[in-house]
Amino acid sequence: MIIKRLKLMQIIEETAQAKTFILEPMDGWRPQCRSGQFLTLVFYTPHGEKRRSFSLTGSPELNEPLSITVKKVDNGEFSRPLVYSAKPGDIFYCSGSGGVFTLPEDHWPEQFCFLAAGSGIAPCFALIKTILATSKSQVVLFYSNTNAHHAIFYEQLQALQQTHPDRLHIRFLFSDHADVYHKRLSKWLLDQLLDQYLGQKQAESLYYLCGPFDYMQTAEITLLMRTD
Repeated sequence: MIIKRLKLMQIIEETAQAKTFILEPMDGWRPQCRSGQFLTLVFYTPHGEKRRSFSLTGSPELNEPLSITVKKVDNGEFSRPLVYSAKPGDIFYCSGSGGVFTLPEDHWPEQFCFLAAGSGIAPCFALIKTILATSKSQVVLFYSNTNAHHAIFYEQLQALQQTHPDRLHIRFLFSDHADVYHKRLSKWLLDQLLDQYLGQKQAESLYYLCGPFDYMQTAEITLLMRTD
């Protein structure tokens, strides 16, 4: 596989622990990718070649700049230096794009529902932008974080909601919130939210889940019990 080069053009600080990197393909290369997919970066270390995948957050379908969003992981071998030390002009190495966390190629439902926690919003963000700009489908997002300061794309999502008030419905959930209806996601709370936001369209909606394992497991079990 031929390794391609990417030049880091701009860095956007999303939170204290997450940054978006705007990338420019070099050597005449243009990656063929879709919203929801990831780029795999190649790192050359004293212990050999290592690879890490990062979600695309710019929408290729909307001709947005190629970008990935990286959140620092505790003891992360590459996420920490990327977030703390990367600077415009740096050269990254990439083996290409991939992933199946994408929108349907043919028929789209009337309603999409996204459940994201922490940096799980990264691929969802590109998908949501694409849906809103290219269809008439409704979008519901349940987005969980410790607090508002940790919510990646918090202001951008609010702006999208203001632009599409009849089509984009967001429920931000923060673990430090005093109200149990806006707190950490649980099976009980998800049941309440599905009834409130999706109503009779729950079985016909298309769901996208992205977050930590325990979060995904809780959400998936709850959805399967309700839609069977």
